[in-house]
Amino acid sequence: MQKSQVEIVKNAERLALSLQAGPTPVKSKNAFLSVVATFMSDPSGDLPRLRRTLALLKQGNGGHLKRGGGFGDQVRMVIGEVGRLLDGAEWEAAELKSLFGWTARLLLVRQERRIEKEPEFRTERDDRKDTRQGRAPQPPRGRPGREEKKSPAPPASAFRAASGKNLAALEALKKKLSGPDGEGS
Repeated sequence: MQKSQVEIVKNAERLALSLQAGPTPVKSKNAFLSVVATFMSDPSGDLPRLRRTLALLKQGNGGHLKRGGGFGDQVRMVIGEVGRLLDGAEWEAAELKSLFGWTARLLLVRQERRIEKEPEFRTERDDRKDTRQGRAPQPPRGRPGREEKKSPAPPASAFRAASGKNLAALEALKKKLSGPDGEGS
């Protein structure tokens, strides 16, 4: 039986609420979409493939669970909730795609609301608009313990060093090379 759009949105709200409850709430749509994006982008909407993907992710394949910063815990939560959703009711692929789309949107809206409530981090010298929306400054990315390779300095132009005493040294060298009579040898 095909579900109405209202019923799908209500289920999406329930799913978003359940994802944001518990010991490790899903804070943004990113963890959610990292699990369901392949299913959503597949035109056929292969439900058995979604179930296999959930099983593989639950086993640790793909590296999602190894990511730090709480992301792995959020993905575990998404895997559990989406698995319960699939086990609990009969869903058609198009209905699930709509449900997942609405859930991602609800997670995004709630994330934006949470960010608006947080105080912004600004310094006195930073008068321009802060695009981080209140997040703390992030450390530079890359592997810990490895220094970032710096790009080589641009080559000096011919006249860059020609100042003051360097210019006098160049004039003396020019006279020396031109020979005793002042002409080039």
